[in-house]
Amino acid sequence: MRQSEYRALRNRLRAGIIEEPFDLLGRIAGHYARADDEGDRNGRLLARELVIRCVERTEDLREVKELLDALVARAGLFPYLDAESLGFADRLVYESHRPLVPPAGRDAMVFHEAQAEVYARLMDGGSVVLSAPTSFGKSVIVDTLVASGRFTNIVIIVPTIALIDEVRRRLTRASVVHKIITHPSQTITSRNVFVLTQERALELQGVPRLDLLVVDEFYKLNLDQDGDRSVLLNQAVYRLLRQAKQFYLLGPNIRSLAELPARFRFYNLPSDDITVAVDVNRVELSARGDAAKEAALVELLRDNLSEQTLVYCSNPARATRVAQVIASTLESAGTQDASVVAAADWVADTYHPSWTLTTALRSGIGIHHGRIPRALAHWMVSAFNDGTLRFLVCTQTLIEGVNTSAKDVVVYDGIRNRATLDLFTYRNIQGRSGRMFRHFVGRVWLFGREPTGELMDVDIPVLTQPDDTPEGLLLEVDERDLTANSREKLSPYLDQDLVQLETLKANPGVALDEQLALAERLSEQPRYWAAQLRWRRVLFPTWDELAPILELMWEFWTPKRGAWGAGSPQQLTLLIRRLRKQYDPAALIESQVQYHRQRGTERTVDEIVLDVLSFLRSGANFVVPRYLRVINTLAADVLAAYTPGDISPFASALEGYFLPAPLAALDEYGLPPEVALRLADRLAPEGAADGLDETLDRLRGLPLGAVRGFERVLLREAQQDL
Repeated sequence: MRQSEYRALRNRLRAGIIEEPFDLLGRIAGHYARADDEGDRNGRLLARELVIRCVERTEDLREVKELLDALVARAGLFPYLDAESLGFADRLVYESHRPLVPPAGRDAMVFHEAQAEVYARLMDGGSVVLSAPTSFGKSVIVDTLVASGRFTNIVIIVPTIALIDEVRRRLTRASVVHKIITHPSQTITSRNVFVLTQERALELQGVPRLDLLVVDEFYKLNLDQDGDRSVLLNQAVYRLLRQAKQFYLLGPNIRSLAELPARFRFYNLPSDDITVAVDVNRVELSARGDAAKEAALVELLRDNLSEQTLVYCSNPARATRVAQVIASTLESAGTQDASVVAAADWVADTYHPSWTLTTALRSGIGIHHGRIPRALAHWMVSAFNDGTLRFLVCTQTLIEGVNTSAKDVVVYDGIRNRATLDLFTYRNIQGRSGRMFRHFVGRVWLFGREPTGELMDVDIPVLTQPDDTPEGLLLEVDERDLTANSREKLSPYLDQDLVQLETLKANPGVALDEQLALAERLSEQPRYWAAQLRWRRVLFPTWDELAPILELMWEFWTPKRGAWGAGSPQQLTLLIRRLRKQYDPAALIESQVQYHRQRGTERTVDEIVLDVLSFLRSGANFVVPRYLRVINTLAADVLAAYTPGDISPFASALEGYFLPAPLAALDEYGLPPEVALRLADRLAPEGAADGLDETLDRLRGLPLGAVRGFERVLLREAQQDL
């Protein structure tokens, strides 16, 4: 199809010009047939998009409804058909696209054509790599595989804890026969679906047999995607592939997948099949500079966007600023919804009344980025999807797999991680506009130029072993699978006698050179460092006990500014000791406000809140415990003759904010630690078994009257999908 012809037909549909409906559908059908006959992939995609635009205009095309249905069926868009209105032949084709066993509560579910192919391949025992647009419905296939009952044990690896929560909730509704396990501490039953991050997948033990491995957002296996976490994902995938009978890797459109070893037999199914259409609109600025850009954003939101709108920003600070601008200048953004007002009051009390999120919520605006507390972020997505919040200002954390229902997406910043937005990331952002059955046509509003270039080439380095594969990742590979080049790269680490090989393997994702350098430092002063690790009370170290270890950690893994929520090892020590005394984000924030005020540093309340949230989400909950364990593991090996202490219990306690482990884990189920602490006597009574499964049972039976206000909303949402 010529671009001029496509644009003419698209513009007719956008403008609602349907004077000759038979001619319109006939021309689209002709283009689709020619594209199919000629193997014209792009022409077929354009024709399919026009069909979707026709579905949006169903009312205007009701006099040619049978022809429209035939065209929709020809495009394979069976979910958009009314089964009862189809003739016998079309009904047979329609019914052949149903899953054998639909997810619970979705008896009327039907696949579109490309979905059905993926489902059939997997149900026939094959493995599949699927790269497809956001609106394809890749995750729905997972739901049907679980519901089928064919697979006894399934492991699903997702990149973030936020996605653990989303997938768990979805699968809990989809299956009544499997136990959904999200934490390695939970008891394994006869039929299980494990929904885990790569870190937790590496901890998984005792799965009797693994029928299916699912890797969501598999492009993150590329080493340039997520630093150390990409290495961890490769390690987890390698371990699980050795057990799994089948695998299903799913993610957004890519350009190519590197050739894998011949023993991995799979169907590579790239697809351009969309289920919603997108209009891209360029926002023109009257002048350069932030003021003109902000004015254009306000005008756009006020005059053009009346439905749910995502606004993409490059980082949390930018998201904060944009939320401030919208809240302060857009009159119609105000909210009278009682749950949102209650949420704003709760945020003010729990964190800080001057945090921008408080005023943003009062104006009907949510903010979503990696530092927002998990339960609060989940509630804002839910409130946005049900229309309670009109605007959601977000960073890339919302783009990677979290389901939203937005008619409009505003790409306000053309940057991600200080680099120009690439085509791959832009396509992912664009894919958040529109949603099946809610918005047949989404709209993207672009500040700046539309990215060009190529999509991503994806490699799985633990399998292909290219020259730049980290040596620590190669340690994971069985000897028989190593290439000659990989063996040569590993030889310096295999031949050294400073650290045992098993010790190096015990610290996945940490570069071998970093481990050896740290081991060398410990071995230079063995008595000193062994003494430094012998804390009198391991869960209650003094300043003089904790500070030297954190200084050592800081020296070897100095964070980027604000990444751990502290600007120095001394400040990190102070924050950890205050957290050890009491879990109270508001008190931590206020202490940091006073800290900066006394030092005369220019930090706004928003910056301080983000620092403290970084400390809680990244520093205390993940990075610092991880590196403390690395120090502990290396010391146990290198300093064995000098009897160092074991600080791993402290690392585990810090990871859970020094709360009882099951209470800390409830944050991932939608109940924040602040609420869990208030319910501690009911959720983890003294003398009761302190396992997560038992705590979840108590949470299910907890009356909503146990809490008040916004906390009741959070409790209700947490209980809904347990």
